[in-house]
Amino acid sequence: NDQSPTMVAMVLLTPPHIHVHHEQSRLRPTPIGTQACWRIIYYVVLLLSLAAAPTSCFVVPIRPAVSFPVPGTRGTFPMPSLSATTRGSDVAISAIADLSVLNRDGSSVALGSLLGNTSDKDTTTILACLSHFGDFNAWEVTQQYISAVKASDSSVGLGRCKIVLVGIGSADSSAKFADDLDIGKYKDMVTLVADPTGVVTDTLNCYRGWLAVDKAHAARWPATDVNPYVKLFGMIFGLGSPGTIEKVVYGYVGNEEGGASSRQWVIEALLQGTEKGRYPKITAEAFDGVPADSGLRPFELATLRAQTGVHIVLNWGKLGPKDGDLFTRMGGTFVFRGGECIYAYFDEGILTYAPIDEVVSAAEM
Repeated sequence: NDQSPTMVAMVLLTPPHIHVHHEQSRLRPTPIGTQACWRIIYYVVLLLSLAAAPTSCFVVPIRPAVSFPVPGTRGTFPMPSLSATTRGSDVAISAIADLSVLNRDGSSVALGSLLGNTSDKDTTTILACLSHFGDFNAWEVTQQYISAVKASDSSVGLGRCKIVLVGIGSADSSAKFADDLDIGKYKDMVTLVADPTGVVTDTLNCYRGWLAVDKAHAARWPATDVNPYVKLFGMIFGLGSPGTIEKVVYGYVGNEEGGASSRQWVIEALLQGTEKGRYPKITAEAFDGVPADSGLRPFELATLRAQTGVHIVLNWGKLGPKDGDLFTRMGGTFVFRGGECIYAYFDEGILTYAPIDEVVSAAEM
């Protein structure tokens, strides 16, 4: 029944310009005023949820292990745990080499052509599959790579690696993202491309997010799908996103025993954001007198996330995907050497991604 309360509620919750595969529904669109109200509510909750609430209010469910078929192989590929990394032997570069991605100018390019000479045992490539360009994971992963590249020697270690970032979204969104983070300054080492439909992460069997429903299933039975904003809210509060609440708290309490590596990228990102006009603005004088080897201090990372969050909300139309199915798509990090995957990490939630130190160590082995 097209007039069922479930369908009515789903349409009321769906903001304008978000495709949730309800093509079969004959309901009239919700008035713009109602849609705008729900969008405003989303923005407010997004910011407030990252402003930290008592962790006792949340229960992080344990998501059971899920197995997915590996493209090009028989058998299954288990979804790794948050702390687990794999040797990556089941991740085949051939499965993604022919996939098309977009340069920032909109031109199409085969992903394999960006990954380097797969027959050269000395060629090491880091493939970081980001979430969408309006997601915190994409911002923090990229900010950490930029910091690592700035600190690296071009002749050794990370300086000899190719770093390919594949973000979910349009070419225009990737151009905005690249400009926001000054990625062009590091074009000799870092390549950013866009994946408009999320085909790369799908092929690599990355996590599709909480309550994800196959598109064909959603098109046939639209009432079984859940509004993408509801899915995103749930993940922000830890549902189907193990580790998110702990990561939010970490941003406030810091890690003073973590050494300079836990803090340097945060300070650099804050100052870069200030230079680009993002709010709150933080100047270098705010860190005067802090020892260079100091670990991450309380509220420093939380301040960066506030800076990023305000910018994302104000620029959601330019950074966020139009397809609501992509809101909760997670990414992963893969290190290839001579065509063989020697390291793989699958993100399992918001603010959870491969530790940069692990990635660098794998690339430098």
